[in-house]
Amino acid sequence: MFQRDYIMRMIAQAAEAAGTILGLRRRQEQEQALRFIDDWLEQHLRLRLDLADRLSADDLAQLHTTAGVPDAGAIIAVARLLREAAAVADAGGDEELAYRRRLKALELNLRVSAEKPDDAALDPDEEAEALLAELAAWELPPSLTLGLAHWCERRGRYAEAENWLYEWLESEGADRKTAVAFYKRLLKLPDERLAGGGLPREEAEAGLAALDAEESGTDKEG
Repeated sequence: MFQRDYIMRMIAQAAEAAGTILGLRRRQEQEQALRFIDDWLEQHLRLRLDLADRLSADDLAQLHTTAGVPDAGAIIAVARLLREAAAVADAGGDEELAYRRRLKALELNLRVSAEKPDDAALDPDEEAEALLAELAAWELPPSLTLGLAHWCERRGRYAEAENWLYEWLESEGADRKTAVAFYKRLLKLPDERLAGGGLPREEAEAGLAALDAEESGTDKEG
C-alpha cells in the first residue's frame, strides 16, 4: 500500500508540474520553464535535466530501479518532464533536441506500461500515444519499433503490432525468429480476439507463411 501511495503521489506531482510548465510555455517564458524542469527533477528525483539528456532511456530506467523492480512513478515522472522539455526545445527551434527527448520519453513510457497503477494522474499508454503523434514526422530507431510492436501486442492492437514488427524487420540485424514467434503467439488466440485487434486469423497465417517462404528461399540460396 505504501509503495502504491508513493507511486500515485509522484505521478500526481509530475502531472501538476506539467501544468505549471505548460503555463510558462504559453506565456513564452521558455527559460523559466527549463529552470522549473531542472529544479523539479533535482528536488524530487535527484536528477538534472542535462544529465537526463546525456543518459540513455535504459540508463534512466536503471537509475530508478531497485533490486530489479522499476520505480514506475519516478520513470513516468521523468518521461513527462522530458516531454515538456522537448516542447521547450521545439519553441527554441532545436528540433533535434526535441526529437531526442521525445524518443527517450516514449521509450520510458513503454517500459512501465505493464506496471502502470490504475487511476494515476498520468497514464504511460496515453503518454506514449501523444508522443507518437508528436513524432509522426520523424523516423524511429529499430530498437523502438520493436518495443512498439510488443506494446501494441500487449494492448491487443495486433494489426499495428504487425506494422511495427515489419518496420523493425527492415533494419539491419533483425531476427526473423522474433517475427515467427509473434505470429505463433497470435495464432493461439481465439478468432474474435484476432479480429478485434485488426488482424484476422487468415492474415496472421498469411504473415507466418510469408516468413516461412522467405526463410526457405534464403536456405536454398545458401
